[in-house]
Amino acid sequence: MKFFSTAITTAVLGLFISSSAAAPAEALEARDDCVVNAAIISNWAESGLRRYRVAFSTSKANVDMKAVACDSFWKKADPATNCAAIQNNIACYHSSAVNSWVVDQNEVAGPAGKAAIDCMVNNFITHFAGRTGCRAG
Repeated sequence: MKFFSTAITTAVLGLFISSSAAAPAEALEARDDCVVNAAIISNWAESGLRRYRVAFSTSKANVDMKAVACDSFWKKADPATNCAAIQNNIACYHSSAVNSWVVDQNEVAGPAGKAAIDCMVNNFITHFAGRTGCRAG
């Protein structure tokens, strides 16, 4: 029994002595007190495709929506797969009718097009939030 206790004590002391000091944790990036949002607000048939209108906004002041958001929507939201989106006839502008920035884009009609646009909206919210320092709404 004495050998067993000695072996355990030696092993524990060896672990304490050989363990390295903990690396300091990286500071978390602080988020501003703001929110970004995006949602499909309408869709319609156009030239055999389905055209989706996505409204987006942020509560952060002084954001250049054309440069920050429009560029994020399809070009950089998911460059690896683009969510299998066809990215046809894209328009990004401020709509006075809905008092918001919007993106209009065509996708294939049916469930595949709906899945692609939903994927792109989710990716956009994440990317847009990262570029503005806001949280996703």
